[in-house]
Amino acid sequence: MGIEEPWYIRSIETKNDEVHVYVAVRDGEKLPCPECGKLRKRAGYENKERVWRHGDCVFFSRSVYCRRPRVDCCGKHGTKVHLLTKVAREKERVSA
Repeated sequence: MGIEEPWYIRSIETKNDEVHVYVAVRDGEKLPCPECGKLRKRAGYENKERVWRHGDCVFFSRSVYCRRPRVDCCGKHGTKVHLLTKVAREKERVSA
């Protein structure tokens, strides 16, 4: 799937002909600010869980679920949402 640390696959569920992949960020990890790239503290998560349609796995449709973390850039850029790179593209519902 192309996810990298500090992201990890939290769980996988299969239902009929669908695969549901739940991803998360490891606790205590700093994340890069989407604006400047400096490592910053996490400032909570989005309120809503996001879903991206990922490429099919053989005959099974696959979806990725995630509550994206927010990153606080110490007032310089404010609080921004950290993207699940290589999977979730900004303003897209289909993964990379």
